[in-house]
Amino acid sequence: MKAAQFMQIKELEGLAPTMSVEEYVAEQVKAILTPQALDEVRAGFWSLVPATVVEDVTPSELRQIVCPTIVVREDTDMGLRQIFRVVFEDDVSECQPLVEAFHAVLDALSKDEKKKFLMFVTGIEVPPEPGTEQLTVQMPFSAFTKDEHVEMLGKLPQAHTCTNTLELPNYYESLQESGRYAAQEGKATRALMSELKSVMKATAPHRRPHHLRTTPAAGRLRGGPFRKL
Repeated sequence: MKAAQFMQIKELEGLAPTMSVEEYVAEQVKAILTPQALDEVRAGFWSLVPATVVEDVTPSELRQIVCPTIVVREDTDMGLRQIFRVVFEDDVSECQPLVEAFHAVLDALSKDEKKKFLMFVTGIEVPPEPGTEQLTVQMPFSAFTKDEHVEMLGKLPQAHTCTNTLELPNYYESLQESGRYAAQEGKATRALMSELKSVMKATAPHRRPHHLRTTPAAGRLRGGPFRKL
């Protein structure tokens, strides 16, 4: 580049007349590789994560935590309750039979079934670093009449992949209110627990073909027997 051309560029961009070509190139490289927006991202990160928390974490380890790149080996089984911090919201935690059945069904999944569950709840097949993410279980659905409880037994769980949230129908209550089992006082009977686990297994993603499609109108993803939001 001729000196006259470089001078015109500096004038157009409002740069100092004394800036050299080397300085100009360095500034352009910096703008491309570390844009100003990255400073905002960095500031946001450090506002949420104290430096002391990651002082012993290497760059590669931090990358794996934030955006996992290491795929779990095919022969490695995943303990989902060890990978995620499973949090049951109040209405779910108060229904211990449902919590017990959920754990039983989740722990009994095969490796392939766990991968499908992981894909359904998080949207990705690669599990996060153990203990770095939370899986929230909610129970937002309501039923009041006997017919509504019968319908609830056929309702499918939903997932919000952006927040790792699983929404479960209250199958335990509906098994009783629908008339299939008598109301339980205290601990649920073995027969009711067995039926509850069967209902929950029947709604798991590995029980039916898992074809994923997008619904443009609602902006939702639907997959197999589960529905993603």
